[in-house]
Formats: sequence, structure tokens, C-alpha cells
Amino acid sequence: VRKARRADAQQFMMNLAQLNQRYFLDNRAYTSTVTDLQAVPTSVSNHYTVTVPVTVGPPSTFSVVAVPISPQDLDSCGTLTLQSTGAKTSSAGSNCW
Repeated sequence: VRKARRADAQQFMMNLAQLNQRYFLDNRAYTSTVTDLQAVPTSVSNHYTVTVPVTVGPPSTFSVVAVPISPQDLDSCGTLTLQSTGAKTSSAGSNCW
């Protein structure tokens, strides 16, 4: 069950990253407000807190970060991060993406 919830979060994170790239094309800046891009589905918001921190450049970058909340916090992968460069990491290390 935790793996399926993590997969839902990862799919949502990848979609947010794509939407933030599109937002950048339209607004010449990334947004740090998740709801500017898309509403967080309950299948994700019930198990993760999703944020989009932005670093103002040059070059500007962003990350999509999903922090697990109970009971998903028992998942061995911990916090998931997707960088605007496409790099994928987790606080637990490898084999989580």
C-alpha cells in the first residue's frame, strides 16, 4: 500500500514539474504555489505534503518536494524530491524512484 501511495505522489510530482515548466514559459518565472499549477489530489494530499520551492537565478530553478505524513511516514523512502533538472532523490537513498 505504501509503495502505491508513493507511486501516486511521484506521478503527481512529475506532472507538477511539467506544469511549472509551462508556467515559466507563460510567466517568465516559476511558481512556488502548488495550486497555481494544479490541485493536489486527495490520493496524494492524504499521505504527503507537497511543496514547490523556487530558487531565483540566474538560472532560476525549482524542486518538487513530497514529505510523507502519517501513516505514509513509515515508508522507507522518506521525503521525495524532483529537481527542475530531472534529478530524483529521496531522503532514504536509492531504489525509491
